[in-house]
Amino acid sequence: MEDEIYPLHSLDDTKSNRQFVSWLLRFNDVLNAEVLHDALCRLLGQTTWRKLGGRLKQRTDAKLEIHVPRAYTVERPAVAYHHQSISTTNIDDHAPARCLPRGFNSSRMKADVLDMGQCPFIWPTVAPSSVEETIDRDMPLLSIRITTFKDATLVSLSWPHVVMDAMGARTLLHCWSLVLLGKDREVPVISGTNDDVLLQEAQQVDSNEVFALEHKRLTGAGELKWGTRSLWDSKFNEKHDFRAICMTPRTMERLKERVRGEIAHAPNSTAFASEHDVLVAWITRAIALSRPKSARPMTVVSLYDIRCRLPTLLQTTSVYVQNMSLVTFTFLSSQATTGSLGSIAVENRRHFAEQTTEAQTLKLLRATQRDIKTQGAPKLLFGEWNAEPLLINNLTKAGIVQSCNFGPAVIRQGESTERRNNPIGTMTSYSIHDRPAGSANFLWVLGKDHGQNYYIMAKLRPKVWQSLEKDLG
Repeated sequence: MEDEIYPLHSLDDTKSNRQFVSWLLRFNDVLNAEVLHDALCRLLGQTTWRKLGGRLKQRTDAKLEIHVPRAYTVERPAVAYHHQSISTTNIDDHAPARCLPRGFNSSRMKADVLDMGQCPFIWPTVAPSSVEETIDRDMPLLSIRITTFKDATLVSLSWPHVVMDAMGARTLLHCWSLVLLGKDREVPVISGTNDDVLLQEAQQVDSNEVFALEHKRLTGAGELKWGTRSLWDSKFNEKHDFRAICMTPRTMERLKERVRGEIAHAPNSTAFASEHDVLVAWITRAIALSRPKSARPMTVVSLYDIRCRLPTLLQTTSVYVQNMSLVTFTFLSSQATTGSLGSIAVENRRHFAEQTTEAQTLKLLRATQRDIKTQGAPKLLFGEWNAEPLLINNLTKAGIVQSCNFGPAVIRQGESTERRNNPIGTMTSYSIHDRPAGSANFLWVLGKDHGQNYYIMAKLRPKVWQSLEKDLG
């Protein structure tokens, strides 16, 4: 019986997306792995959700598509699954597990963060080395590994990035929870399983709208110098460390008060800065101050979800489980990067507001689709050729920790009621276990837990970490 075939869409099959994303979800209760697995399989049996139960296949033109079995079997299951029980050991007494990010009573940094290659809690079997290997092995798109301890549970979820972005994965977790709670009828339909709504949206571009980023595009000699500088940075600059931060509400409030005070004394005292802008300013300034004798301009590149920027996508009760993220650029001179937190935060807000209107989003969407079609990847080179890049993916608005309720799968409460800040069966935190290549600074803002603590993972130079640690102290 032939498989059902589904396409990938215009922002899906890019060179940079041909890698894996792995989330490791942490629960402070003991969960029934079989119950979780069964609920996910039931979800992937629903009509439009079957697309996520498929496998990647390569077409004759080298593009990828998804093949879904007409019926799931032991040989071709909906999801790759493995359960490991370490039921006699508490999670904090297990050597690798104690290296995972977790909450604390005060803001602090954790340096010994396991990466995807080292972490034993990610893949059900031997980790695939590439997307091509998953094709050769006929692997399901989704892989889960559940590890149960005496007092906690780790649930890993891995997928090829060509399938969906973080908001798509957040929707998957929420709907997995709905099935587990017996609310199958509340699971929304996935829109666009066969048709790419983003191709249709891009046709709505206003030809009279000026693309705000065009005058900052790097071409010719500027592009060549940027490439040379990037190669130099990767070869001769100080290597980056990967660490995690747990930031309490008190620490965030202290940073916000500082920014508000600095904005109040600025010429435009009515300016607004969000918590995202505050975090951008905090990291940006630390990077700049770590190079006191060789200050450089900076370009801050932030991912944003276009589902909430295009009215057509908002006017539906269905969901879009695919890649729907674009980026904004904040251009900062070398002088601006060492200015006040308030001035950097306001500048970041100004750039974001200018570039995320419906008209500008459509302009960037169309340009990105054109690059992917002709080159296999978006060519997003804007700013000064010698600018130091900071790439940011802020998932706070997604509410990923709050999206997941595995209460019906709880076998035994782990952490005591007095010590926990989350309902039984819900996530305490999660971590991302993929590592971007290159020499760029990278920041994941994973969002807040049930106690409003921020979780952040980042790849930065040691001197930058020293500066941030002083602020947290």
